[in-house]
Amino acid sequence: MKLRTTKKSKLIPIITGLVVVGLLAASGIVYVSTGSLFGWEPFTTSTQDTTGDNPASDDQIKTGTSIKEESITDDEKTSGSDQPAAPVEQPDGRSLVDVDIISISPIESVVRASVMISSLDNDGTCTLSVVNAASAVIYTSTAGVQPQSSTSVCKGFDIPSNTFSSGSFKIKVTYSSGKTYGNAEQIYVSK
Repeated sequence: MKLRTTKKSKLIPIITGLVVVGLLAASGIVYVSTGSLFGWEPFTTSTQDTTGDNPASDDQIKTGTSIKEESITDDEKTSGSDQPAAPVEQPDGRSLVDVDIISISPIESVVRASVMISSLDNDGTCTLSVVNAASAVIYTSTAGVQPQSSTSVCKGFDIPSNTFSSGSFKIKVTYSSGKTYGNAEQIYVSK
């Protein structure tokens, strides 16, 4: 029995062959232009460990050194935000340090004042005074000092809320410890 072949059955292998050749040509063009086949690098054998424990390259070392040198130069121009300002020697031999009232917050029946001192100390004393619009001292309190990592804080001031009527008040803080001292003041508006 003789099978009869048609023109359609002869065209299928030719079309399939052309498609395969076309795909191979496209893959070759992609590989030549990008160096990989869609992220796969079939002819590259890399034995380098990619876990992140590789030694730094010369370029990475140079870049890191450059960044470090810039950082040191910039710190000489301006003080870093994480380091407190150094005490300033006064003509009387005492050292003036920065004292900042960092917050004044009403909490339930008190108004809490938080104060930061730009030096390390655990023996000093902080004194807080509340002054009204007529410049009269209406409240005074004293607290010790507690050191932090690079600064110190006054141990805390809880001012009774009934100390304040409506209006604005000046809150003054003085810090002293041996020959070191500092002052701060801030306006507090009570409603």
